[in-house]
Amino acid sequence: MKRLFIISSILALILVLVFFLIPNSQELLSFSGTKFLAGEVYRLITFSFVHVNLSHLIENLVALALVSFLGFEFGLRGKEFITYFLAISLVIALGDAFLFPLLVIAGASLGIYGILGALAIKGSNFIPKKVLIPVFIVSIFYKVILNIFTSQPITNIEQTLFHLSGFLTGIVFIIIPRFKKKKYILSNRKWIKKEWKQE
Repeated sequence: MKRLFIISSILALILVLVFFLIPNSQELLSFSGTKFLAGEVYRLITFSFVHVNLSHLIENLVALALVSFLGFEFGLRGKEFITYFLAISLVIALGDAFLFPLLVIAGASLGIYGILGALAIKGSNFIPKKVLIPVFIVSIFYKVILNIFTSQPITNIEQTLFHLSGFLTGIVFIIIPRFKKKKYILSNRKWIKKEWKQE
């Protein structure tokens, strides 16, 4: 499990270095469907390491620390952590490229919410899903909920929906390999159905 903290620490360091050392990083590295379709394929990966401003970076660093600790507690391996982070971000960006090509995406939050979605299932060994999933979903909508209770205008609804899509994609990523598969074996000249669960 030490690897998880090493990987998340390296990831956090990259986020900080990109923000402070690459001038115009948002312009150069954020994801845009139109730029991706024009051949700038590298943006599929780089957008996760770019942040709009310092508060955006700090929010994502705090969220990254929280999902790292949750991942450790729920038994998420370091390899799974980085795979979910990158793969979920990539899948959602690809969808964005074709559905909303003019929308620009920047930040680590898609990957972070993707990991949170995976943890909502993986953590069900410790906390029931019917408790864990709603609690995690509230964390996605907390800004919207706060604005409703304080009678403020609801803003960043697109961002919230992207976070939700990352969370749901994380759930899908961890559920698919767990589906029971069916295999038929020949025994005493009869085909018998054998079931196993892939973990």
